Amino acid sequence: MLTTDGQGFTQAYDVPIGSNWPGKQSTDPPKPALVAVYRQDGKPLI
Repeated sequence: MLTTDGQGFTQAYDVPIGSNWPGKQSTDPPKPALVAVYRQDGKPLI
């Protein structure tokens, strides 16, 4: 992955085993959810 000025960097982070999204705690159970992605101008994404 590159920064906006073209320099390489590695992003590292720890996540709990399994999915607990959208909860914030590592012990939260996963919850059903719907995520919508759209353009504000209404044009197709691709």
